[in-house]
Amino acid sequence: MTRRPSWSYFVLALIVPTALAAEGGSGPPASRRSAPPSLPVNLATDEATRPLFPGPVFQVGPRPIGMVAGDFNADGHPDLVTLDAGVPPSSGDLSLLLGSGDGTFQARVVITVGSSPFALISADFNADGQIDLAVGDTGATGQPEALVLLGNPDGTFAQLPPVAAESTAVGFATADFNSDGHIDLATAAKCEDTAFCGHGDIAVYMGAGNGTFSAPSKYSVGERPIAVVAGDFSGDGVIDLISINTCANQYSCSHDDLTLLAGQGDGTFVRPSFGPIGVGRYPTCVVAADFNSDGRLDLAVLVGDPKQFTILLGSQGGGFSYGAPVRGPSDREFGI
Repeated sequence: MTRRPSWSYFVLALIVPTALAAEGGSGPPASRRSAPPSLPVNLATDEATRPLFPGPVFQVGPRPIGMVAGDFNADGHPDLVTLDAGVPPSSGDLSLLLGSGDGTFQARVVITVGSSPFALISADFNADGQIDLAVGDTGATGQPEALVLLGNPDGTFAQLPPVAAESTAVGFATADFNSDGHIDLATAAKCEDTAFCGHGDIAVYMGAGNGTFSAPSKYSVGERPIAVVAGDFSGDGVIDLISINTCANQYSCSHDDLTLLAGQGDGTFVRPSFGPIGVGRYPTCVVAADFNSDGRLDLAVLVGDPKQFTILLGSQGGGFSYGAPVRGPSDREFGI
């Protein structure tokens, strides 16, 4: 029986084209890819029996909950940084895995951050051509904060003084919201009141181009925002924001929802006249892309009840219509 690894391991499965070619014969590449290696099939479930983790395993920190990819040491090879939430009483941290260029990674390098990191994103915040990191976490005093780590060409990072926040950031989005050529930052800030939560906020920070940010402007959205995504959803050439929100009391609501914040081009946002759009129960993440090739951004939202992707097709003015749901592959989907 294959042993399930602990939370302290990150798994990377490698698909090797030569192995598929050996199984699929000597035809053209397309036909070889269409004939994957044969695997035992359970006739009762009609499912192939596969090893739990077919690729090599690389160790990171305890309880990894996020990951970004990029060339952090400027050697031309993609690297990985994971957000490791940690297991109390141990604090969380980041794990840097430098890529070797052959699908393998070097042993992790620990990057120390605050005590309880929740969110991670990468971007070039100081316009020097190096990839930087932003982390939302809880500092040593227990107060929420945002950390910016400026990347160096050797794969190390210089941490700037923390930016105080009123609420813990649980999701990030980056774009140039005010058209000044600098990367700005939006955070989905969870409600800190466990007894009553009237609404959560999207906090927007204007970037100065040197890795520092202005004080945030806050915009009320649903009760408990868990993710935020940026894009031109209204089709006017200006970056908008969408938050995915969960109910404060899951027993008293029929669905969770999303909130559109329409960008004005100057770094400010307004809520349109139409209300929140339902997305199903227990959403965990969202991605934006043009899924039906009509030139408008659509959304895929991963929800837990029912276990599926909710597809929302973009329409003129920032509205959405429901596409066909796509069933998820398992009972525990966390990311897209």
